[in-house]
Amino acid sequence: MFGAFVLAAGLGAWPFAVASVPGRCNGQVADALADRAERLIAQRGREPDAQIAAGERLLGDIRGEAEIDAAVCPSEAALVPIARQLHAAAALAYLAQADAALAKFAVACPLARDRIAAAFMAGAWLEVAQGVPATGEVPQLLAPIVPLIRARAAQVKLALPAFADTSNYWKTTVQAQGRTALARCHK
Repeated sequence: MFGAFVLAAGLGAWPFAVASVPGRCNGQVADALADRAERLIAQRGREPDAQIAAGERLLGDIRGEAEIDAAVCPSEAALVPIARQLHAAAALAYLAQADAALAKFAVACPLARDRIAAAFMAGAWLEVAQGVPATGEVPQLLAPIVPLIRARAAQVKLALPAFADTSNYWKTTVQAQGRTALARCHK
C-alpha cells in the first residue's frame, strides 16, 4: 500500500484520493483495538501501573485510528459504526485505568483514590456520550458499557450527566479534580 502511494506521488498523481486506500474503512483495525480493550479490562486488578500505561497506549492508538478513518472513509454513514466501535474501545480503556487507579491508590492514597479513579471514569463516560446519537438512544455496541461505568461511578460518588449534557468541559473538570487529589497525595 505504501509503495502505491510512493509510486503515485512520484508519477505526479497529486493530489491523490485518500479515500482510494483499499480496505481501511472496513472496521478491521477498530476490531483489533476493541479486542485489546476487552483484554485490558479483563486484567482488572493486575499490576496497576502497567494497566494504566497500557490503557494510555491503547487510547493513543484509538485516537490515531479515529483520525485515519475520518480521512479515508468515503462517507459519514461508513464512518459512524467504526467511530462507535472506537468510542466503545476507548471507554473500556478508560475503565481499565479507573480500575487500576482504584487498586493502586487504595493503600497509597485512600483519601484521593476516588477522585483519581473518577477522572478516568469521566473519560469513559464522554466516550460513550460521543457515540450516542442525538436521539439519545444508546447503540447496541455501547449499551453493555453504560452499566459498567454507572456502577463504578456510584462506587466513587461521581455524578454522571445525561449524555446530551456530557461535554469535554465536564470531563476536564473532573480530571482536574483528580489531578489535584493526586498532587495532594504526593505532598
